[in-house]
Amino acid sequence: MHVIGGTASTDLAEKISRELGNAPFAVPFTKRFPDGELYLRVGGRFDGEDVIIVPAVPDDEAKTRFPKGFKALKPYLRVTPQPNK
Repeated sequence: MHVIGGTASTDLAEKISRELGNAPFAVPFTKRFPDGELYLRVGGRFDGEDVIIVPAVPDDEAKTRFPKGFKALKPYLRVTPQPNK
């Protein structure tokens, strides 16, 4: 399992990584374009791996975004299947 922290949630993602037994932790490279769009790149390969992306979204929004379902590990932490699987 890998933990990826967002730009505003690096500290929380690092704590989650430690709580999960020092799971691999990454912070993506981000760049904002002049039109407001955001470019985000995460290094590494995650094929077949479970990935936690922090911050989480509210349950109602998660149900809409992840129609295949999700598993709530903690109130602020969910695991979803890979979208292309």
